[in-house]
Amino acid sequence: MGHGTVYASYQHAMSTSSLTIAQKFNIDIIGYGNVFGFYDEAEDIYDAMNGVNLVV
Repeated sequence: MGHGTVYASYQHAMSTSSLTIAQKFNIDIIGYGNVFGFYDEAEDIYDAMNGVNLVV
């Protein structure tokens, strides 16, 4: 059997966003919560809460 790590994160918008802005992210282990690599104006909207991870 294989093994790995599962990462999860939920980011809160601190100001009004839109679908277009909310989609400005990549999956990035050095991003917010070790999940979201926001870019452009999205970087200034989301709160950078910690994420969680589970080694399986």
